[in-house]
Amino acid sequence: MSPHLSVNHNTIAHKTIAYKTIAYKTIAYKTIAYKTIAYKTIAYKTIAYNTIAYNTIAYKERKHWRKIMAFTYFFRDMQTIEMIRDVALPMLKSRQNIAVWDAGCAMGPEPYTLAITLRENMGNMLFRNVHITATDIDGSNLFAEIIRKGIYPREQVERIPADLLKRHFTYQAEDDTYLISEELRKALRFIRHDLLTFVPPDKNFGLIMCKNVLLHFQAEERVKVIQMFYEALADGGYLAMEQTQKMPYGCEHLFEQAVPNAQLYRKK
Repeated sequence: MSPHLSVNHNTIAHKTIAYKTIAYKTIAYKTIAYKTIAYKTIAYKTIAYNTIAYNTIAYKERKHWRKIMAFTYFFRDMQTIEMIRDVALPMLKSRQNIAVWDAGCAMGPEPYTLAITLRENMGNMLFRNVHITATDIDGSNLFAEIIRKGIYPREQVERIPADLLKRHFTYQAEDDTYLISEELRKALRFIRHDLLTFVPPDKNFGLIMCKNVLLHFQAEERVKVIQMFYEALADGGYLAMEQTQKMPYGCEHLFEQAVPNAQLYRKK
């Protein structure tokens, strides 16, 4: 073999080693770079996924809260509220302990509507004697906390007259909600209660309000619930029901209709 060829062989071998070294380093660098990029990508996707998941859960919980709230609102069925104000209020004012039972209160707009009406028509001193027992079977386990806090989304308070909204609520811009006054919150207590136990949460009520509940019961159950209301009412106390709910057959002897144009009854 000639020296010329030997030199070429060594040169080629050197270049080959150098090429392999460079190639190895390049592959290693690319591998490291790829792994780094892949890691960062995976990490980014994980963070992004977790963030999206968190926001989605938070949104769904808020949406669920608002959806539950949707079936009740403040100042619903004003005819009944006005009849209570005009007919039952004078008797309630005469009582030392003004006990009211709202049976089937849902998230609280109904008993708070009643509380606002009483507060507006009896003044501060007399309102201190008002004690509203708000009850519901509450399958969601949310009612007690919502009523205690007294915070409601904008859509729930839209029917409240502007002057009453300003007087009894505080707007909370951070989540577009309204906080009901401490005075009204103190007047309410929530008790989880099933009407079909036929046992009242208390007795000697001056007023019982039960709207949009009895229609879900069987005829015999409605009679027993009305009989329970009768036993829970003080003498001369009032029972208010929604306009579509007539006094069940078999209970007529217990009550007299207080006004012809509303389902407001006085205990006999």
